[in-house]
Amino acid sequence: MADLFAPKLQSEVVYERPVETPSTLSALANLGESFVDQYGRSQRGGGASGSTSADPNLAAFAEGLKEIEGIRVKRGETAALIKERQLAKNFATAGIEFGKEYEDVYTTTTGRQWAGYGRDVQAMMLDEALKDPEVQASYISSFVTLPKDATEDQRIEYAIGQKATINAAADVIARSKAEAGYKWSVQTEAAYAEGIDSFVNVSMGSLIQTTEAGGRVGPQALANRQAQWSQQKVGLSRPPNITDQQWKSTQDKLKTVDDMFATLVKASSSDVLFEEYTFAMSNAIKEAGDGDVTSVLAGMSVIKDPVSIANLLGADTKTFIMDVSKSINLDITQPDLFSGILSQSDATVEGVTILKELPKEVLDKVSGLSPQEHFDALTASGKLTSIIDPNSLQRPDGRQQFVENATSIGAVMMSMENDEFLSSDFLKQLVANPSFLRNITTLDGVDPEGAAVARSYVVSGLNTELVRQQENLRAIEATSLATWTGTNYTMDLADLEAKVGRNRMLRFNSALQKEYGGDILTGVRDGFRRMYDVTDLVQISGLYNLDAANDRRNSIGVIQGALNTLNPIEVPAASDDSNNNLTPSENAEVTAAINEGPSLGVPLEDIDFDSNAPATPKEPDEEIVTSPIGGLNLDSSLDEILVSEGGFQNRPKDRGNYRPDGTLIGTNRGVTPNSLAEFRGVDPNTITEADIKAVTEDEARQIFKQLYFDKPKLNQLPVNLQEAVFDMQINSRRNAIRILQKLAGMPKDKRDGYVGPETLKALQGVNITNADYADARIEYYTNLAKSNPDQYGENLAGWIDRANKYRNK
Repeated sequence: MADLFAPKLQSEVVYERPVETPSTLSALANLGESFVDQYGRSQRGGGASGSTSADPNLAAFAEGLKEIEGIRVKRGETAALIKERQLAKNFATAGIEFGKEYEDVYTTTTGRQWAGYGRDVQAMMLDEALKDPEVQASYISSFVTLPKDATEDQRIEYAIGQKATINAAADVIARSKAEAGYKWSVQTEAAYAEGIDSFVNVSMGSLIQTTEAGGRVGPQALANRQAQWSQQKVGLSRPPNITDQQWKSTQDKLKTVDDMFATLVKASSSDVLFEEYTFAMSNAIKEAGDGDVTSVLAGMSVIKDPVSIANLLGADTKTFIMDVSKSINLDITQPDLFSGILSQSDATVEGVTILKELPKEVLDKVSGLSPQEHFDALTASGKLTSIIDPNSLQRPDGRQQFVENATSIGAVMMSMENDEFLSSDFLKQLVANPSFLRNITTLDGVDPEGAAVARSYVVSGLNTELVRQQENLRAIEATSLATWTGTNYTMDLADLEAKVGRNRMLRFNSALQKEYGGDILTGVRDGFRRMYDVTDLVQISGLYNLDAANDRRNSIGVIQGALNTLNPIEVPAASDDSNNNLTPSENAEVTAAINEGPSLGVPLEDIDFDSNAPATPKEPDEEIVTSPIGGLNLDSSLDEILVSEGGFQNRPKDRGNYRPDGTLIGTNRGVTPNSLAEFRGVDPNTITEADIKAVTEDEARQIFKQLYFDKPKLNQLPVNLQEAVFDMQINSRRNAIRILQKLAGMPKDKRDGYVGPETLKALQGVNITNADYADARIEYYTNLAKSNPDQYGENLAGWIDRANKYRNK
């Protein structure tokens, strides 16, 4: 037969007929042959086979047929059919098989085709219809388009009716290509969609039939389908004289099928993986039901690295495919994404470009989504990144899958509305987990461009989410009489008394003390359920609202922890000197410095920072052992440093207070969770708040000396600078050496934050004073505060005061 979507010869259509190719559905028709044979046998109640010897029963069969014809003349068709079926049953019971001579006798005697033997006209016509390849193909597609509990009669009825629909679509497509000035319409677009869907439904229907029968779909079957798809696309080529916008929807559908085949080809590299994949596809389509094959194909197309499916660790592949179908397929190449980042490079902070706005091509993909669609898209992309591990990142497909979905996560977070908030648990699963963060670090080594894209979008998205959470937190807490102290809520009971009177205030306070020991945060976490007799006073105090505030604060902590790892800024620890020694005029200068334009001496973008660098730097390749000029009194220096560091604090805005997994732990005496873990030789994610609080002064001194002076080899620096650099090393780790390397005139790519041969050589040729170092240090602090005033502005005065303590030493 002609190609299904080749033009039909009609008088009103004038065109040059193309060379016909075998029909796609004809090529698939053999998939329905077993059904046709089985159906025909069930109707006949017996089979026929050839015979090479004379059959003594042939004469009896001929006499029976003559008798039936007489009944047909005298008593009608119904009576004749009953007698005909009885004759067939008698021969079948006797075990007599019909050969070719029986067919000849039947045709000669009755004038009817042998295929109609023992059946009425309707059954015979139905059997003939089912021999049509287009009907056979439509029957196969019914396994996709109809509910899984559809009956055989319903499938047959659908298959016969679908032929007319497909032919009508083919005619519309032919006309769109043949007629000059033909206008692209909704009907034309629908016809192309019908052509694509018919192929997909037949292909997926045959997949379901095969897997349900316990069969295996192998790579050769895949190759056949690809060849058939290539043939189908010839008939579905783009008509002339239509715009890109008109063609876009159809082009996207064609690409979805192309992507499906691309994924299956990758999966076919392993027989086991391919069998798992095709079986999962079949089950996913059946599970979706009622023709929802599109979402399954979408799920297949976004899995760029099917080998990574092995990392699901026993999870349901079928469910995974259905879940990831809701991801946002940006369909933008990595180079284009990278170019978009470079175009906003003026927003670079410490090597990471913070996107001020999404590029238009990205925005078009994520704008206009509902809150549920935002959540579904993030969930899907999170699942796609979760199955990628460092080994997967060694493969181009694995890198593509991770970068595309990390980018999508950041883009969706940037596009969410101000009243959409992500929970701390969801954020941990999405990006603030060791696996995701480790992958970006791994990308730095294998694909720096991809790492830059992923990091920039995720950091930008997290910053946007951080602002949403912080603004909402402030709005919530403004409705409450309670005030956050950094570790808990406190409330001035005089404010409550002014609202409700003394007796009711005392009643409230008594209940709070009795039920929660006066601990408001404990009450918040419990929903103040035990204070049921003063619920009106809890409401008036605005304490019920703090449950949402607690959620915001938990999410903020997780975001801060993730940013601490993703954004390569070694942020100085917040000074505990809330009462700094700056004069009012100096404080005014600090505020002005934040608000003014940059005055760069040691600009942030000139220093390459490593966000997750340990306190202990690596050993240099070569060792130059020099004796310090004089010696530093470490005990005396540490006395002053410990005063600056203060005691325990767990400010959410201080990134040093977080473990790598994003859990807010706090610091004590300047000792962070990371430095305590390094000193003890344990996983930093095992450090608890209790561990931090238990740090003694003696242990803090040992940590500072071992990790921040001895290991970094600060004793090799000029002695006049050792104390100031030591203080900065504790305050901001490798930035201490980087600033020194900048002052020594070392080029940017050499400022690695380590004391090695090149650094010592550079220092020998310059005379850097403590005043020089203090100025550079203050410049760094000021620029950091400018980069994010909400995050760092409140610490700037304390940092400047700390730097100035060493100016004249």
